[in-house]
Amino acid sequence: MLNPLKREEALFWLKNANMDYGLLAESFDKDTGKAKTGVGFATGAGYLAMALYKNTF
Repeated sequence: MLNPLKREEALFWLKNANMDYGLLAESFDKDTGKAKTGVGFATGAGYLAMALYKNTF
């Protein structure tokens, strides 16, 4: 999302991702988008929140 060339693609993927209970996971299945490992990935959630913030403001 921080790469301006991929921002729209990343936001589309994020909006359509099938996250486990709405929580960011460490890895996802590339074909289904379902969470595979590391559900509730705290450092990943922090990075995602920062990236969303930077894209919003």
